[in-house]
Amino acid sequence: MANPVQVPRDLYPHPTGGGTCGYDYVYRLNALRQVANGTSTIADWDHSERTHRRWLQRAHPHRMTGGFLASNMKNEHLMLLIAMRMAYPKATADEIRTFILTHASAGNVRLYSRQDISCAEIELGITCKVGSTTAYQALTPVNTLKRRMFWSQAYPLGVVNVPRRVMHVLFSLITSHLVNVTGPSSLTSMKP
Repeated sequence: MANPVQVPRDLYPHPTGGGTCGYDYVYRLNALRQVANGTSTIADWDHSERTHRRWLQRAHPHRMTGGFLASNMKNEHLMLLIAMRMAYPKATADEIRTFILTHASAGNVRLYSRQDISCAEIELGITCKVGSTTAYQALTPVNTLKRRMFWSQAYPLGVVNVPRRVMHVLFSLITSHLVNVTGPSSLTSMKP
């Protein structure tokens, strides 16, 4: 038989011992009513006069947060942050701030700081692995010459005076032809 994870407790420890949820709301109301009606005195109850005066101002107990700071970003804005990160994983904090500001509902508009965005991403567990993008083979003399020719020569050696839409169509045709002729594994093994 497995050990129970949590044992239900019928009687909660007394609040004066510390580490509890404090006095129950119903208990507070009963104490306030009976002392106000004159049917009992504060000494008849388990709380102090200072506690009783505080309950006269505010009978509802404070919400227990566990000592954690409240997140600055809530609900709809968190969903917009997640949507932006899913659509644009490399977006900067400023781009995310602008996205949230422009796409939030009318009554819920707020401009967050970069730190708010960063803290919300940490809270959500969104991290970004940064790696080195230096390819040392790109710095060899042969590849440097190929790159210089590509950017400074006209078609068929380079792209000078070639419209971008034409380059896109040509690249699509070349890659689809290579996939059809040699299979998809040949594209990964091609050397520049």
